[in-house]
Amino acid sequence: MAVDLKDLTMDDVLKALPLIVKDDFEGSFIYNLEMVDPDGTRVKADKYWVKIMPGAVEYGEGANDDPEATTFTVNMGGLDTVLAFQVYGLEAATAAMIMGYIFTDNLKKAEAWFKTLKIGIEPIKEAMASLGVELGDTHLDIFDELGMG
Repeated sequence: MAVDLKDLTMDDVLKALPLIVKDDFEGSFIYNLEMVDPDGTRVKADKYWVKIMPGAVEYGEGANDDPEATTFTVNMGGLDTVLAFQVYGLEAATAAMIMGYIFTDNLKKAEAWFKTLKIGIEPIKEAMASLGVELGDTHLDIFDELGMG
């Protein structure tokens, strides 16, 4: 049975990240994702951390206290905003920032997210399939709101 993109949870997305990470970069990047509007279903917590390294990703609930961590605050759109980043990359993130959907405390490190993870719907589909989840409808309303759809 297929699961629509709009029905994926933050847990699903976090589990997929290690499957879409690239291995052709140096160093590591730590992100704190602050979700202003967790819905308790798709997004259970208001804070998550993600550490991206060549060929590997670690993640968890709460904030990472590493002083090098970059904060992404998702003000509007919840998990769909994060999914828009993964599907449309920096273009979606730029539109989201201009429209007030997101904020980051370090633009340069925030940009690394898009250089260290594979961007596009196909990598997401492949990662989810590896996890035993077949994606159905891959359109989200936020794609249109951000001018991507």
